[in-house]
Amino acid sequence: MSERQSLAGGMRQLTRDGGRRGVSVLTACVAGLAVLYAPIALTSMWFAFEPGAPRLQERLDAWVSGDSYATGHGSVAAVRATDYVDHRLVMLVHTVLGGLALLLAALQLVAVSRARRHLHRLVGRAYFALMTASMAAALVFLVVSPQVPVVGQVAFRWQLWVLALSTLGSAWLALSAARRGDVVAHRAWMALNIAFMLTAPVLRLTWTVLGPLFPEHDMLTNLEVGAVVLAVAAPAGGALVLMLQGASRRGPDLPAGRGLASRRRYVALAGLGCALVVVSHPGEAAGPAGYPWFHVAPVLGLLVICGIGERRTRGGESESREWEALVLGVALAPWAAILVGVAAATSIGATEAYLAGLMVAPGVPIVAAFGWIVGRRARAEHRGVEASVTVTAGQHR
Repeated sequence: MSERQSLAGGMRQLTRDGGRRGVSVLTACVAGLAVLYAPIALTSMWFAFEPGAPRLQERLDAWVSGDSYATGHGSVAAVRATDYVDHRLVMLVHTVLGGLALLLAALQLVAVSRARRHLHRLVGRAYFALMTASMAAALVFLVVSPQVPVVGQVAFRWQLWVLALSTLGSAWLALSAARRGDVVAHRAWMALNIAFMLTAPVLRLTWTVLGPLFPEHDMLTNLEVGAVVLAVAAPAGGALVLMLQGASRRGPDLPAGRGLASRRRYVALAGLGCALVVVSHPGEAAGPAGYPWFHVAPVLGLLVICGIGERRTRGGESESREWEALVLGVALAPWAAILVGVAAATSIGATEAYLAGLMVAPGVPIVAAFGWIVGRRARAEHRGVEASVTVTAGQHR
């Protein structure tokens, strides 16, 4: 083995070790967030049955930003409490089962994944049942509850629809992969599914943290800001976990220089799209002028992360193609937001359509890139299994 091959092998091992450490850190963060959020989810709807029941989210927000922010004009409690009471059984199913599902996800990530296979399957089936019931209840609530008459809430309602359906879709793709024995695809789609499930605690954490940082905003404004961020961050989180899990090394390498040229074009495409998102902002009627920047910042941040990740592969391995696909998905995110905003303007107005574009569209090209990477890895894994079987058969002749 040459010195160059030895060095390349060492770099690949360091990359794999770093990826495993990254996955371990993310696993701990996910489990911790799920455990911390569970009491809020499990207790959030009992006030609709017993007025004196604890409302932990409101107490936390009041402690951080004051009573007016937590329950006053422009708060979730002010605009949704009546609807929650009117549909309390549906919301109870959604919040309680969703909280329990997240606890099972944390258990699966931290402990059961290292235990016996049958226990992994048992906990996984319980998770799927609870998650499906919770998302179904969320869809029922969106059907039966009235629209909140506040600017930005039509867009947010659209995001809730997309999020619930995406959570269900990714979960059942993961289940389908498990049933056909495709471990690679199962793990990948579960990573995306849990990223979608975590949007509830992350969104609540976001509006709590933003309260003292932007005292001029009410809670609904900060909720919408958080929704704009999560439209990029949620699918991106699942995609980054996928990349940290390690790319297939059986696919064809990129020709020298090709990947770098393509990524430069994609970065330029992203920059132009972000600029158009900023300049097309309809003004203060749509809320804070900072709305577009809460889309631009995660897009640009994700491009930087992709660049760092690709550089660690040394640019000549199969992983480069996967990073290139993810960069393209991210680069198309602002363009997807613009396209949806333009298409929806005639039906819900320019202001609401602009926000709808930021809240529902950016994840589409990112998830498309995610799906391409998953399919590529699954095909590579299948080819590897076939090659192993062929070699084994030849040895036994």
